[in-house]
Amino acid sequence: MLSCMDPEKGHSVYMCCDCGEAKILPHSCKSRICTVCGKKHADEWAEKVNKEMYAVPYRHIILTVSDKLWSYFEGNSTLQKLMLDTAAKVMKG
Repeated sequence: MLSCMDPEKGHSVYMCCDCGEAKILPHSCKSRICTVCGKKHADEWAEKVNKEMYAVPYRHIILTVSDKLWSYFEGNSTLQKLMLDTAAKVMKG
């Protein structure tokens, strides 16, 4: 991984037959834990997951309650529902 993309560790050379210009492309290690190659794997995975998801806007919201107030909500499903419904209204604007 430390020598990933190091041309001395392996490379391909592409040359234009017309002008003779050569391009050297170093080989990658293809390891998922490499900072270069791993990002490519992560980006490909994220793109795949994104295509498989529903085409709807969404938000992930985490609602927290202070432990000083939690005793009022604990076991009180009516109050919990009211809190969640109110939070939903606030998020919708």
